[in-house]
Amino acid sequence: MLEADRGPGAMRRLLALMRLPFFTQLSPPTLARLANQSVERAVRAGEPVSPSDGRTIRIFPSGAELRARTLLAGSSRLPTHIPELIPWLAGSISVCEISPALDGVVFSIDVTDLTAALQDEFALYLAIAREIARDIDGTGMASGTQDRDHAGRPMLLDPSLRLDLVSRVRFLRDALPLGRQYVDALFQIARHASELRAVHGDRLWTEGDPSDVALIPLRGAVSGVSRGGEVFTMRPGAPVGGLDVFARRTRGFTATAKGELVALSFPVERFIDVLEDHPDLALDVLRALSRQWLARP
Repeated sequence: MLEADRGPGAMRRLLALMRLPFFTQLSPPTLARLANQSVERAVRAGEPVSPSDGRTIRIFPSGAELRARTLLAGSSRLPTHIPELIPWLAGSISVCEISPALDGVVFSIDVTDLTAALQDEFALYLAIAREIARDIDGTGMASGTQDRDHAGRPMLLDPSLRLDLVSRVRFLRDALPLGRQYVDALFQIARHASELRAVHGDRLWTEGDPSDVALIPLRGAVSGVSRGGEVFTMRPGAPVGGLDVFARRTRGFTATAKGELVALSFPVERFIDVLEDHPDLALDVLRALSRQWLARP
């Protein structure tokens, strides 16, 4: 743990944190706690800082420049005030060279303190998760390949039958990467899910429509065309459209049924309620989003 500093420097850090993206969502007590728990040191513009030891996250109130020497995809797009945040969430060690943009100070926050803030302050969690989701291709996959076909996970249920609550939970457990770890949360999600049935060619939504639900196909598939003309197919077990809702943006692609479609439909706002009730699941989802963000070309 870093040694707490409750002197004049803590007030300076508090005022700086209040002006930064993400941290504007925090309550005053949590902001004050992070300011007290962090330490600072002077830095000079253009001089590279030492590599992260993985135990702290550095904050550059005046921004930082990321050099080309990096092994992380997407590093040139990392947030300039907190460039180590997404790699830390993704479980990657930041190897990019970071240099302050201006003379000033850099704050270091212990990752255990930041983790506690994420779990205690759901507003901070949402601010980070939504910013990451907004920056990811609306299909939820890395972009750049035409006619992509996503098979998802094997479907273990007979979709010709109406699904009761237990059957929905079983399907979600096998379809979602984190499903087996959070069965209690899956019961909450399944209670809010409904079945969607459509025939081939039925339009599910159009680019620019309001976003309110995500789908997981059980039978058939969802065909999509993105803003840039990219064509993709999402088959049973592959979630569709959740990022649009999570990011609070309109639909980024047009979706139609391919074949006879049977899918589970989820109001993602209810999913967000479940995340708030299960902080460990929420943090794992944020880590998965961060890995997806870093995997972009």
